[in-house]
Amino acid sequence: MNDMTPQADRNEVDQLLHWMPIIIMRARGINDWTRQFCVSVAGRMKRGPVNPSAKQIGVMRKIVDEFQAANMRGDDLVEGQTK
Repeated sequence: MNDMTPQADRNEVDQLLHWMPIIIMRARGINDWTRQFCVSVAGRMKRGPVNPSAKQIGVMRKIVDEFQAANMRGDDLVEGQTK
């Protein structure tokens, strides 16, 4: 595990997993890799408990943080926003 990535507790992992389908449905302008990553994680969630690696948790943190920041700024990244 990268020393710069703090470990996540189950609550944080569950929160990050919660955002994956939302990002798939509402995010515009994200790259194909990011969308496919979210689709992959969401698909695994349908098959049972998901225990992401430390690297995957780091990626999910970044994706969720960027999505939430864009939403707060009112960027065009989030579908259904009014300006």
